[in-house]
Amino acid sequence: MRPSGIRLFNGHVLEFVAASGALGDNGRGWWHERLICFILWMFCLFLPKRLFDPALFDKFLKTVTFFPRAGNYRWWKPWDTLRFLPGFLNCTGVVNAYGLRNQGFFRALRQIFSRISPKRPMAVSIYPENEEQLETMLHHLNYCANVVAVELNVSCPNTGEKLGANARKIIRYCEIARNISRHPLILKLSVAHCPALGTIIPAVMGKVAAIAINSVPWSIFSPEKPSPLAHHGGGGVSGMQAQCFTWAMALDIQTQWPDMPVIWPSVWTKEDAIKLITEYHAPAISFASLFVRHPTEPTRIVRELLS
Repeated sequence: MRPSGIRLFNGHVLEFVAASGALGDNGRGWWHERLICFILWMFCLFLPKRLFDPALFDKFLKTVTFFPRAGNYRWWKPWDTLRFLPGFLNCTGVVNAYGLRNQGFFRALRQIFSRISPKRPMAVSIYPENEEQLETMLHHLNYCANVVAVELNVSCPNTGEKLGANARKIIRYCEIARNISRHPLILKLSVAHCPALGTIIPAVMGKVAAIAINSVPWSIFSPEKPSPLAHHGGGGVSGMQAQCFTWAMALDIQTQWPDMPVIWPSVWTKEDAIKLITEYHAPAISFASLFVRHPTEPTRIVRELLS
């Protein structure tokens, strides 16, 4: 069983997506995921790829900004920017306030984007702060032959920007991207944009290949309850805990604008994936925070769906 797929104009088909940053800066996984593979390799050579196989996914690399950004994450206290919901043992979601920590566009361009293998093309995710930054990033990415798509992230919940108030800016960005970029464009929105979907979606039709959906800002997820990451602005919620918000948004777009494909987010179990494919006819599904709590689970789910 597999989704129907979202065919991009370059011929690539999106089906099982590892959401932006889910597999680290370079698409090979975060350090703890690679550590698991190394430990398994020491005991049995065939197990690591069976249990954790990034090659099964359409990988969206971690979002980069034009200039380096420190964000909120610090390696000596990683728990300060992430909490499991409702708790570690019974986790069904994650709230994070990572804060778009990244090395900056040009360093990522030299060290990662320009070195993407033709055997494993990947999508790049960018977060421009103005039109000039967007134009510059897109021009340079045009020379990266193995970038399969560009994700325009206009919805990070950890930047302090009022997400629901920038519909005109989003539309303008999409116009610029379609005129400049030689790669398909994925627009990453948030549930904070739901009131403006009637303005955004018709205006970007034909310019955007698909819609991706970001984590849910805590202020929307639980406005009456303080976030455990309130000291970082609240953070964004993903996983099963976010499904009632993200799936409702995906269904709304798919119903009102059937010609605009949606990458359905927040998959947490095999049953979730089956439900999205069979009941909601999701053309593509994505895994995000499940990689954080259960690094091998997305691989197991996809393998069982394909078997």
